[in-house]
Amino acid sequence: MAESTRPSPQDCHKAIKILQQYKRLAQKYQLRLADKRIIELDNLREHGLITINHLPAKLRAEFPEGIFGALTLAEIYRWCGV
Repeated sequence: MAESTRPSPQDCHKAIKILQQYKRLAQKYQLRLADKRIIELDNLREHGLITINHLPAKLRAEFPEGIFGALTLAEIYRWCGV
């Protein structure tokens, strides 16, 4: 995407934070993630393939989805220039 269409640094930070820190945020909101699901999510995150669609609805509600849609973590990093 062109430089002029980059999302704001705040939106980038929020999207990346949610996709990276889902375990901490799930605890904060008292969401129960099964151990098997955490392993799957950790693997997706490690490879940059996690999207907001992999996470519970409570976390999706916090995500700037109108900007990033279902982009992967790696795609968001590239788009935000991180």
